[in-house]
Amino acid sequence: MTSDLHDRAATGDVAAMHDLGYALEKADPPDLIEASQWYERAAAGGHRCAMNDLGRLAENKNPRDVRTAREWYERAAAAGHVDAYFRLGYLLAELADPPDRIASLEWYTKAAESGSNTAMYNLGQIYNYSVDPPDFLAARRWYEQAAAAGYTDSLFKLAYMLAERVNPPDYLGARQWYEKAAENGSAAAMYNIGQLYRYNLEPHDLVAARSWYEKATAGGHADAPFALGVLAEADGDLGAAVIWYEKAAAAGQAGAMNNLGTLFQSKLATPNLPAAIEWYERAAAAGDPNARDNLARLPGTAAATAEPRPELLRTVLPERVARAGSSEVPAGGSATSVGVTAVLEAFVDDAAYARNPFRLAGLRTDADSRKLRSRVTEIEAAERLGAPLARTGVLPVTPLPDPADVKSALNRLREPVNRLVQELFWFWPADGADPAMDLLATGDIAGAERIWVDQADKDGIAVHNLAVLRHVQGMETARGRAPETWLDALTAWDAALGDAALWQRLRARAARIDERRLGELVLAELRQAVPVALLRIHTELIVRAADDNSSATTDVHLEVLDQFAEQTARYPSIFSGGVIGDARDTAVRKLAARLKSITDEAFDAGAKQPKEANATAHRMLDRARVPLQVIDRLRPPPDPVGAGAHDDLVQTAISCDIKYFNETKDAAASEALLERLGPVATTAATRARMATEWESTAKSRIAELISIARRAIEVSEGSGAQAARELLDRSRLPLARVRAVHGPDGEQMAKWQDAVARTATSCTVAYFNKSGDLDTAEQLLTRIRPLPQGSDAQEFVGEQSAALGRIRQQRTAAAQLENNCWYCKSRPKAADGHVRVGLHRDVQHTVNGKKWRALHVDVPRCAVCKEEHRPAEQQRTNTGAVCAIAWLVAIVGFFIGLAAHPVFVVAGIALVVAVISSIVLGSMDNEVQEHTMRFPHVTDLIEQGWKKGERPA
Repeated sequence: MTSDLHDRAATGDVAAMHDLGYALEKADPPDLIEASQWYERAAAGGHRCAMNDLGRLAENKNPRDVRTAREWYERAAAAGHVDAYFRLGYLLAELADPPDRIASLEWYTKAAESGSNTAMYNLGQIYNYSVDPPDFLAARRWYEQAAAAGYTDSLFKLAYMLAERVNPPDYLGARQWYEKAAENGSAAAMYNIGQLYRYNLEPHDLVAARSWYEKATAGGHADAPFALGVLAEADGDLGAAVIWYEKAAAAGQAGAMNNLGTLFQSKLATPNLPAAIEWYERAAAAGDPNARDNLARLPGTAAATAEPRPELLRTVLPERVARAGSSEVPAGGSATSVGVTAVLEAFVDDAAYARNPFRLAGLRTDADSRKLRSRVTEIEAAERLGAPLARTGVLPVTPLPDPADVKSALNRLREPVNRLVQELFWFWPADGADPAMDLLATGDIAGAERIWVDQADKDGIAVHNLAVLRHVQGMETARGRAPETWLDALTAWDAALGDAALWQRLRARAARIDERRLGELVLAELRQAVPVALLRIHTELIVRAADDNSSATTDVHLEVLDQFAEQTARYPSIFSGGVIGDARDTAVRKLAARLKSITDEAFDAGAKQPKEANATAHRMLDRARVPLQVIDRLRPPPDPVGAGAHDDLVQTAISCDIKYFNETKDAAASEALLERLGPVATTAATRARMATEWESTAKSRIAELISIARRAIEVSEGSGAQAARELLDRSRLPLARVRAVHGPDGEQMAKWQDAVARTATSCTVAYFNKSGDLDTAEQLLTRIRPLPQGSDAQEFVGEQSAALGRIRQQRTAAAQLENNCWYCKSRPKAADGHVRVGLHRDVQHTVNGKKWRALHVDVPRCAVCKEEHRPAEQQRTNTGAVCAIAWLVAIVGFFIGLAAHPVFVVAGIALVVAVISSIVLGSMDNEVQEHTMRFPHVTDLIEQGWKKGERPA
């Protein structure tokens, strides 16, 4: 087909010229030069698409040719090419320097009027964000036109503008446009609708907010599950909160990671501090400041126990150091090594500056063979006499070295390459007077440093000495806890290695040491290998610190590498672009190998001792924690090296847990281990494996908790409330795990919720039967009632709830009887207003009389009723007195009347009065006492055999 186009284009077919250019542009590999030539021929023939394509090629060129692109777009636009209108608008708004907003608006408007929905959208963006002040009416008009033309992103932008940018906000209008965006699949719109319902629309509607958050979560929005977790936590549903936070954390939401830390630290029924720490650390690494604070407050953590960093300022700045590069600086070495690299590796491995021969022996780096021999003689004399070595030279080591070590170090100087390297990594004295070295020899480090800093912008040797000083300070003093120290050292080395003075000095020293063996090849390899060795110092420190679980040290050196990489990208540097990346890769490889060794050891140990496998897995995670953090920082997910390390740890831990559980059936320990693996399971594969393990472990844990609760009430029914409470609290998270797999209405979910509900109810009833504590029992049943899903469990819980309800009614009624007036039923009883009812039973006749049991019942009465009853009570008292007197007179009169008959008349009258009084008194007794005798407690006692009256008749 291309040959056909070529033939037609060769005959002057303008359309074929354009099509041929397009075919060449899209070929594999593309031929942009020839494509441009055919586009130009077509453009010369008036082909407007060719003009537009030439503008596009110029725009996409590296470096971009904005001027040429504009010229071609303007020619295409003049010829009526609609896309050229748009490209010109974009070019002038986004790529031109400075932007030409006015011209951009004109071209975008032409494109929009010609039907470009993208131009309509961009016009909305410009009027919304770029003009000052914003023109929201114009922005809305263009957004709406773009939406009508099918540009769905404008739906969200318009809604966002109405909700967040206009004043006052139009939340109802925003919701309408967000809903349209949501209909087109925008998860961000779904999330923002949830935000509106939660915070902005009145009244707040958390049910609607939750529904929209769930839709946004299904659409992949990372903040939506975080919001759902916050709502669940606020509702007290901590199990659901954990599940939602874990979803958000898997999507990289740092706030969710921090909140998981707070839940596992103290809020869940069963805290898990190791899991909390690792979630905090992940959140802190992701930039969450709250997580860093939470870590610092946790006792015993690295963040809490780490010594504070010294607050230092950079003194060796890249823009203020000498960089007199010239032909004196050798080029990179050849592929054939002359031994420099091996010597440098040994230098880094052998405690670097701490074992420098010149430092140990107290000699200057330019010491000749005579001075070396003299120093050896002094050392041998000290050995014979058993005397300590004199403390000489600059920055002498502490404690003083063993004489044999000093001689050994000096012997290494016989090898020319080693001598040159050791000289490079120690202080160089000036040829004449050297006040800086004099101050250093007296211990005045600050004085020497000031001189070298002052000379750093013009003297490569001063910069070299600064580099050595900063390195020694970094490795041997508290300054090593500050990244500024190490950045000063690298910057000084960078400047020194790029300065002609250093290489002139090295050439001169090489000639003095061994001119034949220390030629340009050695210097060239030195030039290539020293930057690698300098960065290798950081690599080794990172690896050692990670192996020691010192995250504070790893943080320092990771920051140094990051900041130095940024610095070398901005300023000329002897460190090539790839050498820092290589240093990072070396650290990753070593740490990955270390992690592989750790996981292999754990796997073998778990297989040999399955009953200890859970503890083995925890020890593995402890050892792997910092190395894994470093790998994640150097190779962020989804890097395959980091992903592999995560996968190995998770798989090995799960393998250990399976062995442990098969031996012990300890579901609690399995649950704690899986919780700790949550922050480690960062890949889809490990999260899928974790979900499988969680399903079985959660079920086992629920069964274990049920068994624990049942055993508790078998031992003591009085502990039933605590058993029920712990079952409900601790089963929340396992139930949420089951729900996450099977859904809220699945058969498995119903099975386990019913089992928890039945057991918790049984514990509650046992507690109530033992204690009679109705309040606690009802509180527990209120928590239990939402759980059961099966009809049998619902019926069981319902029956127990109903039974407790009836008891509550009975107690309430009894309390009302005791506290309210029995007579009016409306007023509270008075403290001294009761009516006392006497009862007796069990009458026994004895020789001396009668015996019986007696008791009193106080019938409650209010003060008002007491006053109302007072006249009748007084009248009854008076009538009783008259009756008693009348009976007395009648009886006495009867006996006197036997002797004196007229007295019979008086006795008869008294008898009539006594009878009438007794009748009246009995009638009064019925009126006052009848209601009293109906008091429930009195009637209950009478039914039990008690009789009215304090004593028998």
